[in-house]
Amino acid sequence: MASKRRLRRTGKLDSEKAIAQRLHARGRVWSRLGVEFSKEDARGVVSAIQHNKAKFVDRQSNRVTRWAIDIHGIPCVCVYDNKTKEVVTVLTNEMVSPSLGEQGGQP
Repeated sequence: MASKRRLRRTGKLDSEKAIAQRLHARGRVWSRLGVEFSKEDARGVVSAIQHNKAKFVDRQSNRVTRWAIDIHGIPCVCVYDNKTKEVVTVLTNEMVSPSLGEQGGQP
């Protein structure tokens, strides 16, 4: 069986953890928001997070942070892994807190 690891633009191979995180996030976007989450969508979310265009919510650990952002116009919270530089999962605003659900995604 061929390996699913791919060569990144940096010249490094993706880790198995990064691949698992990417697939998990894609499935969660589909189940929770009902929209497709393509590679381009994921790159856009990661870029917005890295360039502070998303709204910082909180830090879960040294490597994991949560960001409020809109995906296909739907406000949600993305859990982002700073080490693998991947979206780990996507939460609806109601899953995080009722007050955040009223604020929406991006400022």
